[in-house]
Amino acid sequence: MDSEIYSQIRILDSCRLRPFEFCQPADYRAPADLSELPLLRHPFLTTHLEDDSYLLLEETAAFQALVEAGLKHIPVQICPEAGLRFISQAIGLTSFDYDDLLGLAARYPRQIAVGRRPGRVEGPTGYLNVNLKFGDRPPVDVQLRHSSQTGCPLPLEYLFRSILRTGRYLPVVKLPGNSDTVTRKVSFTATLSLPSFNIDDLKTAALADRLFPAGIVRVVSSFRILEIDFPMSVLTSRISIAEKEAFLKELVMFREQALKTSFYEGRIYLLNR
Repeated sequence: MDSEIYSQIRILDSCRLRPFEFCQPADYRAPADLSELPLLRHPFLTTHLEDDSYLLLEETAAFQALVEAGLKHIPVQICPEAGLRFISQAIGLTSFDYDDLLGLAARYPRQIAVGRRPGRVEGPTGYLNVNLKFGDRPPVDVQLRHSSQTGCPLPLEYLFRSILRTGRYLPVVKLPGNSDTVTRKVSFTATLSLPSFNIDDLKTAALADRLFPAGIVRVVSSFRILEIDFPMSVLTSRISIAEKEAFLKELVMFREQALKTSFYEGRIYLLNR
């Protein structure tokens, strides 16, 4: 296996991982006992932060559940920033309509403006612009105050917490026209389009504890390591992190010798196929 792959798989203290998004308690269930999980299947995707901590880039709900259950050491893949892309997908909303939006804006008139008001300062200096489409109505521009330019704008959090009080939100997945995939169709009352976010937005969100709603930013790495299948009994043992990392490297080497590892097009590495 390429030495770069070895260098990216590590065991870290869970307290050194910082999420950039928040989760509702209903999004995860902490296991009553970590022994319920014989293996930890995949390493969590991370990248470096400036203060000797690491930015957690995915699976925040699963991470929170493990931490609440008492897991102190977490297997991770540490990806360089240059190998990351950030995708803001269209978001479908359920049980949230135009009147709900107007009601929210009425509660926070200095924070949320529906439509563009004359004289309002535009651009990145003070506002984040989003767009909502409700059924047959013309698209609606909404301006969210973002004067701090740090992490998630508070009005964006207000918007998503309002959505979650009455319904939910999901990424809008567009299947090819000739797809015969069987899917469960969700009826959306609105769709929300967000601007693009970058690594600096996610870093400031994590460091300033101004977290984004879960799932609105999808992070894609240039290659991904999966199926680490690390024994929970070793992960929760009293041995040091260095010893756990040594065990991990030996485990991967053993699997390579037994022809149990695979890689696909240089992008996906399976450590226990």
